[in-house]
Amino acid sequence: MVEAKKGGRPPKVTREEIVDAALKVGLDRATVRCIAEELNVTSMTIYNHFGKIDEIIDYCIMSIINDIIHNMIDSDTFEETLEKIAIKYFDLLCGNHTVLFRVIDGNVFPAGTTACVNTLISYGTSRGLTPAEALFALRSVIHAAVGCAVTNMSLRGDTAAPWIDKESAERLGSVEAPELDNLKLALMDRTLNVLDPLAGVNVALHGLRAMFGDRMKSAAAADSSVLSGSP
Repeated sequence: MVEAKKGGRPPKVTREEIVDAALKVGLDRATVRCIAEELNVTSMTIYNHFGKIDEIIDYCIMSIINDIIHNMIDSDTFEETLEKIAIKYFDLLCGNHTVLFRVIDGNVFPAGTTACVNTLISYGTSRGLTPAEALFALRSVIHAAVGCAVTNMSLRGDTAAPWIDKESAERLGSVEAPELDNLKLALMDRTLNVLDPLAGVNVALHGLRAMFGDRMKSAAAADSSVLSGSP
């Protein structure tokens, strides 16, 4: 909690303190009002740093994911690393209805998701994979990660998810519930809408680098041959 200063001046808070407060409150219950109360500041103080609650939630999610990425264990296989990150990411998405509805209804993922995917692709290429192979590995773990996140949501008794009405809420413990299948398919579809264009861009860039890299090597070899007087 941030202590108020004497003289009635509002206390100063940082973006990091706001994010920490949001995580403490819980992403499933985080609102500007709740975060302000946790920090003992006004809602306007929060709005001075973030335009709306969506931005705070996005920042929280990507901060958690980026922390996981930066602490990746090299001894794990690339697929194991991707699986851990993907499960956590989708678990966070399903843990907040505001974020989940934005993804499902508007195909709007948390800011920073694209940069996160590019980081993972770079990580894969640093371990000897091509961008296409890294994307294929990422796509391969998404289905399991989405299924795990949606199942976790159902086990929490979360009945406010899309397509889940009061009558079908009693069946939420069953992964076979049609409403859960719809949610999984929608999340998969939205995610691939993000990944597929990235796949094309990254593979194209990799091809360009390889092509120009080979040309540069050939040119350098030719120059060296001329300088040495070799035929």
